[in-house]
Amino acid sequence: LYEYGCLAQLRGELCDLDVLTRMLKVVDKRHLLHHCFQALMDQALSDHRTKIATLLSQAYVHRCSQADINDQQVVDTLVVQGLAVSTFLAEAGWLPDAEIILTSCQDLLADSENPQQLTRALECCHRLLHVQNGYCRFEEAERTYNQAMQLVKRLQQEGITPNLSSLYSEFSTLYMLRSNYAEASFSSFLN
Repeated sequence: LYEYGCLAQLRGELCDLDVLTRMLKVVDKRHLLHHCFQALMDQALSDHRTKIATLLSQAYVHRCSQADINDQQVVDTLVVQGLAVSTFLAEAGWLPDAEIILTSCQDLLADSENPQQLTRALECCHRLLHVQNGYCRFEEAERTYNQAMQLVKRLQQEGITPNLSSLYSEFSTLYMLRSNYAEASFSSFLN
């Protein structure tokens, strides 16, 4: 569809979360999918339509709001889907939409007592922290980090020791970016 310039049909197909999720499993062609998405994002700008990344994040939030959160398999499927789609969006720099999806993932897992879901919630926090750092949402990133530390404590109480190196790396990045941002703001204030 992309090669033949059928962007309207392509947009219709890629707005379907299930279709996109299946396509994301073809890892060696991911860069081609990014090209298709960028063409659709550019077209949306010129046509004054909603961007496809925004449509996907809205569809995901809607799907989460309709889900039976008492069914662990449904929650697991939604979280895996959310992690895949948000990662794809974050890779391309569409960070606000990735943040929306990851926040919905966290909401799905918020009240879980299941160790596997707590581990996934920690993964959501890690990815959300990365997205928030990249988009300079420092206050939100600090809240995400605090939430991650609470999850770490809960997992440790369950006898699970998560690997914290990448989480601490993201927090170091947050601290460094926040310091640089505050310094730049102060310098511009003085001038």
